[in-house]
Amino acid sequence: MEILWNLALVKHGTKEDVPTAVSGFVTNLDENNPTKNTRKLRFHFGQDGVLSAIIAPNNKLHLDFSAKTRKIQESLVGK
Repeated sequence: MEILWNLALVKHGTKEDVPTAVSGFVTNLDENNPTKNTRKLRFHFGQDGVLSAIIAPNNKLHLDFSAKTRKIQESLVGK
């Protein structure tokens, strides 16, 4: 079970797909059956954009954008 949680779900899309990808990732987390999902998402978008989303054990969502996509991060979560 721990192995699955350490694997990242990898998805591809556009920068406009970022909010939908993250919300879908969070919505589909099944805490009652952790064998059905992972707690990590790597979303590739645009030419160089990468978003890493991790749901920590305390259920906090951590988002990390690649250096070239900091402006998108600022527009989604504020400065």
